[in-house]
Amino acid sequence: MNKALLSSLAICAGILFTSCSGKESNDITPTTDNTPTTYSFTRNGESSVSYGGQLDRLGMLDEMGAALSAVNSTGGTIDATAIKAMFANNGATWDGTYDATKNLKGKTATAADATFFENMIDEMAVVATSGAIASDGTAGLALKTGSTSGYLVNENGLEYRQIIIKRMMGSVFYSQAIEHYLSTELLADDNVTIADGKTYTAMEHHFDEAFGYMGIAENLTNNDLDTKDKSKGMFWGEYLIKRTGAANYTLQGGNEKMLKAFIKGRHSIATNNMVALQAAVLEISNTWELIMGLNAISYIDESKEDTDPAARLHHLSEAIGFLLSLEYHYETGSNAMHPRLSNLSKVQEVLNIVGLTSNLHTVSNTDLDNAITKLNDAFNGALVK
Repeated sequence: MNKALLSSLAICAGILFTSCSGKESNDITPTTDNTPTTYSFTRNGESSVSYGGQLDRLGMLDEMGAALSAVNSTGGTIDATAIKAMFANNGATWDGTYDATKNLKGKTATAADATFFENMIDEMAVVATSGAIASDGTAGLALKTGSTSGYLVNENGLEYRQIIIKRMMGSVFYSQAIEHYLSTELLADDNVTIADGKTYTAMEHHFDEAFGYMGIAENLTNNDLDTKDKSKGMFWGEYLIKRTGAANYTLQGGNEKMLKAFIKGRHSIATNNMVALQAAVLEISNTWELIMGLNAISYIDESKEDTDPAARLHHLSEAIGFLLSLEYHYETGSNAMHPRLSNLSKVQEVLNIVGLTSNLHTVSNTDLDNAITKLNDAFNGALVK
């Protein structure tokens, strides 16, 4: 992927590396009493917004995803060593230019997650090299009807690429934002001292980094409905846009709902209003969970209508990826500002029907109806078609 695809998001980030005069007192008096309409904040005439590391990781996963898609056609293979080098940003070859100190592997929620991804990449490479056509019990390429392309799946029909990408969105982007930057750790941050050589406080910067992991433009509107426009949304941003514009399982006004919550939170930091900050964080967390839940239930429902077996496996694998991501909001720890779903145990019940160990070749529509009911129950009926 060319780094230019991220240029609009990078501009939105306002990443300025001009120096301030060392560690000085932070003037947190806003230039206006009104909350901004875009995610744009300044100090002394310069942008105080910075999330360059998050943009780098969005770009890295985008390039990884493109490389992994090489297996989706007859004869397509991948170099597992090269893909894992991208994951760790260790000797990787990129189309874009990324900070050498940034990587995806070091930001996974657990070391076990990193091992999971690397093992799946290795397995994927072996299956692709085999040239096998997928069937129940046989890993290989699940060909789309009348096509020489499809989706590389394991013996149970689970699509490797979808699980890697979607689960990494949870293990890295969502987990980092929700479990760290928007946790009670944020409230312990210094919001008085300007970081040395920067234009922001520690609290401002950490909040910006959470915004970066959401992957949306600073001026996103409800009219921005092109899910492929990477200047407006990537990864979680793409799926926010998808649900905002969807005819079914719609997140009404979702684009602006999420952006305004982030703006409210950042403005609350600027005005030193910690009560308003916590309210904004709760809204961000709840909306982010809805992005996962609505996309998961939509893909499960869509798979029921699929007449192409390969498409059905693909959609179910996408749903599983979103379900797995929901589990990265932990029950204990530093997330007291935004408790996770009270019925999260029902998500595991859904994963028992359509999950990593399920046989997706044989799961029935009756099973999927049961999964849809349980998932909606987990969200207390909020996942409305």
